[in-house]
Amino acid sequence: SRLGEKPRRRWTEAVTRWLADKQSKRSLRKDLHNLRWLDPHLRGRYLDEIDSDLLADLLTKRMDEPRVKRAGAKDAAPTSRSTAEKMMALVRSILRAAQSWGWLDRLPAIKLIENGKPKEDYRWLTQREAERLHDELAEHLRGPYLFSLATGWREQNVLRLEWSRVDLDRRVAWFAGSQAKGKRAIGAPLSDA
Repeated sequence: SRLGEKPRRRWTEAVTRWLADKQSKRSLRKDLHNLRWLDPHLRGRYLDEIDSDLLADLLTKRMDEPRVKRAGAKDAAPTSRSTAEKMMALVRSILRAAQSWGWLDRLPAIKLIENGKPKEDYRWLTQREAERLHDELAEHLRGPYLFSLATGWREQNVLRLEWSRVDLDRRVAWFAGSQAKGKRAIGAPLSDA
């Protein structure tokens, strides 16, 4: 340390320390899945050996790999760009942490592949489309569909709603943060519909 030299650290050391700090992270299971995929490619490498070219190669390899085939599907589709970029975001997070610990002097640029398609804007159902969809649904799905359409809630939040979280006098319904994807409680006013 007197000579100003730092010991070189390996990827596995950074992952181990990063995981120790992230045990309460909600997406830890997904991160572990991505780390298992990355392991054969980065195990044994020093942090300063991980450069932009290596990361671009890993991104391409991940996108070329087929997804897990779902039951009834004829062919497994390739891994989506979004999934591959989430893996790169994980790598970036670990490398940034390593830099903050003084293990890495500079971060490699992480190049993301452009697939040439613009991101689609959100599109809302028209009144006619909503009515047509309602008419096509099985009878037992129509109530939850209408409730979801009126509140904007996700399917699971509608289906798991309990009467203890509905106040008809105040005309509101809500679910706890533990049931929400964003981990924040969400409420909705109840209209006549």
